[in-house]
Amino acid sequence: MILCITCVIISPYEFWLKEVKAVKPNIHPTYYHDAVVRCACGNTFITGSTKKEIRVEICSKCHPFFTGQQKIVDTGGRVERFRKRFNLEEK
Repeated sequence: MILCITCVIISPYEFWLKEVKAVKPNIHPTYYHDAVVRCACGNTFITGSTKKEIRVEICSKCHPFFTGQQKIVDTGGRVERFRKRFNLEEK
């Protein structure tokens, strides 16, 4: 690969963007830079995608990890069986 002076000065990310623009015509799907993502909670935001509209069930606005309301869900008593197997006391 041959790099010119201007390619060395710009960041690697900008160089990558220049490389992506040179694609074969008529084989790639249409890319929408203004695709709308709609969450079940009502939150919407803009992103880039090959689909014009994307519907999701959970996003960063309603996900427990991001909201700080994360809880451990015990399915079928697995935590108790683990503690019992290794003789661990509940703290």
